[in-house]
Amino acid sequence: MDKISSTNHTSAFSAIPSATSDPDYDGFSASADAAACFSTPMIESRNDSMANPGSAADPLEQDGESTSTRPLFMGQIATAQRLLAALDAQSDPISLKGIHFVSPQPDADDAPGALERKTGIQLVNQKRYAKAVKFLQRAMELGQDDYTCQMNLGLAHTRLGQLDEAVKLLVSLQNHHPFDAGVATLLGKALLLSGKRQEAINVLAPAAMTHPERFHLHYYLGIAYAKLDQTHKAMEAWRKALVIRPDNRDLKRWLTIGDRIVNYT
Repeated sequence: MDKISSTNHTSAFSAIPSATSDPDYDGFSASADAAACFSTPMIESRNDSMANPGSAADPLEQDGESTSTRPLFMGQIATAQRLLAALDAQSDPISLKGIHFVSPQPDADDAPGALERKTGIQLVNQKRYAKAVKFLQRAMELGQDDYTCQMNLGLAHTRLGQLDEAVKLLVSLQNHHPFDAGVATLLGKALLLSGKRQEAINVLAPAAMTHPERFHLHYYLGIAYAKLDQTHKAMEAWRKALVIRPDNRDLKRWLTIGDRIVNYT
């Protein structure tokens, strides 16, 4: 512990929040991750007759009906009716003369809990955390207990002040992802908000060494040290964070306060 911890001057750091409510300071972007998880490849449909004007007409038009007179619902055409009947009779890919048809694959949202997972993440993006918790918990009950689902649930718990739930979930997640900077950042923040500063340091310090490029690890680590009156270590962490984000006003102000404390002693 710093020498200054025995004086009154460390009260200057008492105004530093244990954690900020700025979403950017979680070190985890729910919206960006959600976009990556739920974007699906675009399937392009191409009509060969459009690509090659001289090619044969659509096989579904070979029953003598013109484009202008045939029903809009293609299932009313005899060829389409035979195709649908064949589809009903077998589950294997179907191949008829002039028609190549592959049985459609189920949508990813058909998986148990997938819809709840997607909805929960969308609610986190909308900052509707209470509802997000319900959907994400249900998704996990149905087997959607992947990294993204748990991180969003941990974030929602943290924002709602449900810190015991957040810490329990994130500790378990870190056991499966021990070197993940995002888990360490969010867990460190939850521990800080819980007043467990040394535990936060135990999580954040090794992660900051492994991921020196991660701003939030140094930022929260400095706060944890400052809350324990370890001014020199706090300033060391904040200087590393300031290299990454040199325009951060909080860091500049806190480092100025730290310099005054250190120089006073």
